[in-house]
Amino acid sequence: MININLSKFSKVPLYEQIIKEMKRNIISGELKEKERLPSIRQLAKDLEVSVITVKKAYENLEQEKFLMSIPSQGTYVADLDIDLIERKILAEIDAGIEQVIIKAKSIGLSSEEIVQRFSEKVEE
Repeated sequence: MININLSKFSKVPLYEQIIKEMKRNIISGELKEKERLPSIRQLAKDLEVSVITVKKAYENLEQEKFLMSIPSQGTYVADLDIDLIERKILAEIDAGIEQVIIKAKSIGLSSEEIVQRFSEKVEE
C-alpha cells in the first residue's frame, strides 16, 4: 500500500493532496521507477475517496511525467529525471517566494521583516 496521508478537513482538494503525497513518495524513493501502482478503483477504495478524485490525480501526475499508463496493464511510476524534477520544484518555490515578496512589499514590509517572517515560519 502507498503511504498517502489525506485530510478531509483541509481546504486543499483531495486530488491535490493525493498528487502531493504521490510526488513525495516518488521523489523520496519510496515508490521506485517502473513500480506498478494500484488501480484507480483500488486506490480510491483504500483512501476512501471517489474514483473521480483518484483519476484526476493520476491524470495530473501523468501530464507532469511522474506516472505512465499502459493500456490493459496499469499505471506505473515513470522513468524519472530527478535533477529535472528538483529544478522544476525549485522554480515553483522561487515563483511562490516572488509572490510573497510582492505582497509583503505592497504593505510596506522591509527586506529584513520579510526574512524574519520567513525564518519564523521555517522554524514552525
